[in-house]
Amino acid sequence: MKRGRLLFHQYIKNKKHKYWIKFYLLTESSGTVLNIQIYTGVCDDIGGKEHAANVVLCLIANYSDKSHSYMYNYYNSVTLARQLLDKNTYCTGTLCAGRKETSQEVSKAILKTGESVQRYGGNVCGGKWKDKREVLYITTEHENNFEEVTSRSGKRKMKPTPIAQYNKYMSGIDLQDQMLSYYPTHRKTIRWYKKVCMRHIFFHSLNFFIAKYSIITNFFTTIVKNKQFFGMQYQGYLSNFP
Repeated sequence: MKRGRLLFHQYIKNKKHKYWIKFYLLTESSGTVLNIQIYTGVCDDIGGKEHAANVVLCLIANYSDKSHSYMYNYYNSVTLARQLLDKNTYCTGTLCAGRKETSQEVSKAILKTGESVQRYGGNVCGGKWKDKREVLYITTEHENNFEEVTSRSGKRKMKPTPIAQYNKYMSGIDLQDQMLSYYPTHRKTIRWYKKVCMRHIFFHSLNFFIAKYSIITNFFTTIVKNKQFFGMQYQGYLSNFP
């Protein structure tokens, strides 16, 4: 997003656009954005040690005691899961093998396709399941049962409940990322603060789009209308400025 003399831009070598201003989002399963946090460096309130956990706790500050969070492996840890439980908030998601307090018995287990292993530490369950590849996961709500899941192609497969629920509730986030890719703001000639403003406008427009079409009909069947919709929204925003 930004390449130049900006103190808090990030360099992520595996991304197509390697220089970014990093946004952290709290969203509903539909993709509706509830909270936004921009990372402004190690001197930020969420920077420094335990950065990932601080991001999560900051984003859900107004939604704790009544929620369940689904997160990518970048954020999840046993320590964070216990912190969220103290706030009466459950969590489920994938897990990095190298995180502190992750069971070595689970992370190093050798499994055959379809097999799983799990261990409990209090109310925190850590597990590993092998499909095409091995997946580590953590949950504080779901039991480690298997349930049947039907793919879009009609194939049926048995998956651990934490994995099945994680895939179910994270699908809206993936759709949001897909829609965002249709309207990139990666232009070298645009100032960074204008890109940030455009990104915020997109998030507000996306929330309106989801709210409108999820009431009228199935949101996923109206995705083709998003180009016309966002064009009208942007024209409305810009008409308020000279």
